[in-house]
Amino acid sequence: MRAGDVLAVLESRDLAAQRAQLDEQHRDFNSWHARLADEKKLLAGKVAEADRTLRDLQAKAAAEGRALDAPVIDGMVCPVPGAAFSNDFGQPRTGHTHQGNDMFGPMGTPNLAVVGGKITYGDGGSVRLDYVVPTRGLIGFRNAFLTLTGGTGIMGSIGIGYRPWAGELSDHRNGALTASSPGRSLTYGLANVQLRGSTFIEPGEEVYEGMIVGIQRRAGDMSVNVCREKKQSNVRAASADIAVRLTPATRLSLEQSLDFLVDDELLEVTPKHLRLRKRYLTEVEQARARRRAEAATA
Repeated sequence: MRAGDVLAVLESRDLAAQRAQLDEQHRDFNSWHARLADEKKLLAGKVAEADRTLRDLQAKAAAEGRALDAPVIDGMVCPVPGAAFSNDFGQPRTGHTHQGNDMFGPMGTPNLAVVGGKITYGDGGSVRLDYVVPTRGLIGFRNAFLTLTGGTGIMGSIGIGYRPWAGELSDHRNGALTASSPGRSLTYGLANVQLRGSTFIEPGEEVYEGMIVGIQRRAGDMSVNVCREKKQSNVRAASADIAVRLTPATRLSLEQSLDFLVDDELLEVTPKHLRLRKRYLTEVEQARARRRAEAATA
C-alpha cells in the first residue's frame, strides 16, 4: 500500500470518529432538550395548581367575610398557609447563627404577602414588590435590602397619608457590646473585643461606661473593657513585636443607628459623633431596670 493510501485511510478513520462523537453529542442534546420540556410542563402544572389553591383560599376567605392574611405563629408571620413553622432565628450554626426561619408546607401551597401587597414577576427573573408600610418600618431597611439583593435591588417610596397605628414591629438583633469603664480605647483591648463580635470604634476614642462599642455574635448584652492595656513585664518573647491587627470598625450612619436601637438604648447626636448608649449606664442601674420591668409584667 502506498503512503498516500495509508494517509487516506487514517483520515477516513479520524472523520468517522469525529462523526460518531458529534452524533453522540447530538443525542445528548436531544435528550437534555426533552427533559427540559418535561420539567417545563411539570412546572407549569405546579404553577396552575398553586393558582387554583390560591383562588380557593381567596374564595373561602371572601365567603367568611375576611381577608386572606398570612397567619401569625409564635409571634412570627408565616406566609405559607398551613405550614409547619418554628422560630429558630438566632440559633447557633457552624461558625455563625441562623438568620432565618424554615417553613414546610405541601407542594404547590402559595406564598402570601406578609402585609397587604402585590408581587409581580417580570422578564429575566425580576420581581416587583408593592407594599403599604408605615414609614418607621423603612428605617434601616434600605441597607438590609441592598445587602439581600447583592446591590442589584432598586427601592423607592412615596408618602400616601396618615393611617391608623400598625402595631409593634418585630426586630431580631444580636446583643450589644458595652464599655465597662470610662477611658480611651486601646488596640489591645479592642483586639480582645473583636473575638466576640464587631466593633463600632477605633483605637484612641474616648468611651464611658454603658456606651455601646459593638455588637456581638449572639443574643444578650455583654460588658467589655476596650481600655484594657497590655501588662508590662521583664519577660520578652519572639512574637512580642508582632503588631496587633484590627478589623476596621463598622461606622453606622444616622439611619443605621436609629434602626440599631432597642427599647433600653439611646442615640447621642453631636456635630462630629454619633454615639450609641444604654438608657441606664451602669450595670447596677440596668439590673434594677430589669427587675422593675419583670415586676411590672408579672
